Amino acid sequence: DEHVETRVKAGIEAGIARELESAVARELESAVARELESAVAREEARLAREMESAVAREEARLAREMESAVAREEARLAHEMESAVARTRAETLEQGLERERTLLSRQAARKFGAGAGARLAALLAGVADPDRLAKIGDLVVDCADGAELLARAREETDRR
Repeated sequence: DEHVETRVKAGIEAGIARELESAVARELESAVARELESAVAREEARLAREMESAVAREEARLAREMESAVAREEARLAHEMESAVARTRAETLEQGLERERTLLSRQAARKFGAGAGARLAALLAGVADPDRLAKIGDLVVDCADGAELLARAREETDRR
């Protein structure tokens, strides 16, 4: 009996030890799992903060690059526009001067004959001063003949 009792006790103790061991293992696994979950959550939060910071820095860098590119493009376009306006003004002025020279030559030809008109056109070819052309226009009206017009126009164009 004593032998049976010892064996029963030993069996009960072994069963209790196995159950205790199993409970401790489950508790340990649970504690490790909780700690692992907590560590993963902390790492995810840290990575999310790093990512947000990196994204913010990159957005700021890209915004600076974009502002710089826009400023360069605006400056380039402003320069192109200024150049185009200057060219257009120069072309328009030259066209206006050419029309003025043509008109003065036509008026001289009409008043004093084709020869006087052609010679005046040759004199006016290099005149680019609107005031000087206006003075020659006055001469077309004021002069009595083609010879006087050409002589006085030559004096006016020689003052360049």
